[in-house]
This record gives sequence, structure tokens and C-alpha cells, in this order.
Amino acid sequence: YYCKGRIYAYKINSYGFRGPEFNPEKKKDCLGLVYGGSTTIGIESEYEFTYPRLLEKELLKNNFNCSFLNFGVSSKSLKYIFRRFISEVDFFKPKYVVIYNNRNSAMYDATTNTINSDVVKNKLSLYIFQTGYFLEKNFMSYKFMRKIFLRLRETNFGTPHPTDNSRKINLDYFEKGYFNILDQIYNLASNKNITLILVKQIYYIDKKLQISLSNNSIKENMALLEKYNRFNFKTKYDTDKLEEEEKYNNYFAITNVILNQQFDELKQKYPSIIVVDPLEKFYISEKDETTYDGYHLKEKGNKILADSIAKKILLKEN
Repeated sequence: YYCKGRIYAYKINSYGFRGPEFNPEKKKDCLGLVYGGSTTIGIESEYEFTYPRLLEKELLKNNFNCSFLNFGVSSKSLKYIFRRFISEVDFFKPKYVVIYNNRNSAMYDATTNTINSDVVKNKLSLYIFQTGYFLEKNFMSYKFMRKIFLRLRETNFGTPHPTDNSRKINLDYFEKGYFNILDQIYNLASNKNITLILVKQIYYIDKKLQISLSNNSIKENMALLEKYNRFNFKTKYDTDKLEEEEKYNNYFAITNVILNQQFDELKQKYPSIIVVDPLEKFYISEKDETTYDGYHLKEKGNKILADSIAKKILLKEN
């Protein structure tokens, strides 16, 4: 893989994830699945320095032997992870499921309808959902027709775009939809005795602003999200003179905080969920020390993430 003047070695095994071949007949007693986007797959990292691999090594240093499979796929969001998890959980039978996904969800999930809460509670609904996923994955004609349907729906509803007022954002997704998908993932995981680990995502935009937003309630941040494209965070006044970059940064600063806050909300509902918050450790360092562009991780960023997750797992195991 060629990126920014450098070649990175990628090995995608026969199961479609980054890393060595996996033999399900010889899998260890402890297995974890790590879901996320390009930051998880590590598009600018050698395999040994991706955070799922560093997590394995950090746990092993502490005498806890557990394999973590890197299920990252670039530009994929929480709804994609949900579909993957439903189709893969019974085959891999993990002990842990780690999710690190925030920016992609704000970018790609914010227009489609929320998934009904009975998907994982009603067996018939679950079988229908799995059948649709199987058809999409294995039959090109079905996949093609589904894409046409979604495109027509987007044209009618308006695909979200941080700097285009005519392309609407589904505010309900940030208030309820993202939470509801996580709720369903938790219920399915819990029914199968899987520990769910939710990791707050770093996205350097304006550290002072983001820390301030994190001290707001979700309701307060939702009110700001409604006017992200006309609110000046420096003057605290509405305006129609924001630069395009300001609108973009406002959108991702607010949505990053809101989606991270939803982890805490879910933790209150289900105390057995592990929530990992590495943001304070990231903010000690400058953006260029830990990331390439604010969110894709350098070796130091991967290490912070791996160590933060390992600490929570070891605390649980001990």
C-alpha cells in the first residue's frame, strides 16, 4: 500500500482481515474482534504497530494471552460494523468485541433510518436481517439494486454535508440512532457472554473547544449541532459568514464529542460495558506527535490506544 511517499506492507488473510492466517480450529481460549475504520486497519502503520497488534503484545507482557483480530475496514461506519458483527459472531465466538468508530459514523450514517430496537430481540427479524446481509454480500445484482434504492432515498432526503445547507443531517441519528445500534450490539454480545469494549475516538480539531464541549450535556451539544454551520464558537454568536473550513470543523468537533458521550450513556444503562477514554492521554501530546492528520494514528497514537484498552481488560480480568 502506497501512502504519502511510503510503501506499507499489507497482508490480508483468507478471512478478509489484516494479519496472519487464522485457524478457527486452533484458536485460543481468549479471542477478541476489533472493529473500526482506517484508523483500526492502520492505513499508515506497519502491522506490528497497529493498535490491535500492540494490544495483544501489551496483554502478553502482563501474562494475559489473548488474540485480537483486526477487523478494520476503511471508511466504514457503525451500521456496517453492526451487519458484520451479526454475521460473524457465531463463527468466531469472541470473548471481547472492541469498537473504535466515530468520525465515519458522523460522515456516512447520518441520513439513513434508525434500526428498530427489536432486531436482536426478535429471532424472525434477526433472520431477515441476516438474509439481507447475505444477499448483499454474495449477489452483485442484489447489491446493485440496493445501492440504487439508497441513492434515490438520499436524493429525496439529503445526504449530510458539513458545508452544504441543502444536504440535511439526520439529528435523530446523533441523539438516538447511534445509541440504539450500540444498544443492539450490546444485547447480542451479552446474550453470547461477550464483553463489549467501546473506545472513545481521538479527533484533533480544537482541543480547548472539544474539552469545553465534553463538559456540556448531550442535549446542549445537540442544540449546537443544529446550528454548526452558522455559529461562531469564538464570539458565541450566530452568523452567516463562517468559512467553509469553520463549518466543517464545527460539525466534526460537535459530533465527535456527542458520539463519544453516547458511550457513557450506554455504560450507565449497562454497567458491564467497558468504556475506554484515552483522550486525556492524547491531549497531553500534540496532534503531529500521535496522528498524521488529527485521527489516523502514528505509532505513538496506536500505543496510547492499545495501552488504554489493555489497562481496562487487565482490570477486569484481575
